[in-house]
Amino acid sequence: MRSLLFAMFLLAGLITLPVQTLAQGGGDTLAKLNFCDPLMGLNEDNDDDDEDYERELVRLFDQERSEVLTSEADVMNALYEEKWDLATGAIVERAELCANEPSYVVQWTQIMGEGEDGQPAVVAEGLLSYRRDGTFRFVFAKRPYDGTWEFKEGQMNMTASWLNAGETLVVPVERVITPVEIIYSNGREKDSYEEEIYRVGPFRNLRLSTTHKGQLQDCKCP
Repeated sequence: MRSLLFAMFLLAGLITLPVQTLAQGGGDTLAKLNFCDPLMGLNEDNDDDDEDYERELVRLFDQERSEVLTSEADVMNALYEEKWDLATGAIVERAELCANEPSYVVQWTQIMGEGEDGQPAVVAEGLLSYRRDGTFRFVFAKRPYDGTWEFKEGQMNMTASWLNAGETLVVPVERVITPVEIIYSNGREKDSYEEEIYRVGPFRNLRLSTTHKGQLQDCKCP
């Protein structure tokens, strides 16, 4: 439970992070999207009556480091909903949350696109699953947006009618480490941590373990 709570803390920080702060990351590819939703690009404000939890997250992009993942085994571990033996296709169960309950991987994903001012901005965010059958699903504003994926010659190939004007997006998978400073509302306290995401072109993926496919669900250990 503690791991899920910390992941949700990071997730909340991603949701409330100002668009201009994210736009400082120079490595992001911008997406051409065709979503049927008038709320695209709008960030929701999360009100919290407890001032101790009010905070500002400052991402130190000038200290960011990244590496390209070229092995599908590494990409599978980072992104894929399920894990399997690449030679035989046999499922390899994960046990990241509880030893007696299979766990899966779901991504909290922000998609970088062009904002109203023409600058890079987060234009959509939601849960994303890379499924074993070669399909992916991005859930934005409670609507599912589907597509297909293939890891080929060390790069991710993603195809969807709503993405990249329907053309296949071919991009590397990068593991990105960004130092983050937390400045609390009282101004006297600071904290820091390193945020790890997996960048797939315009997709910035925060990897989360779950016990239900495509959903955020913790296990109940006996």
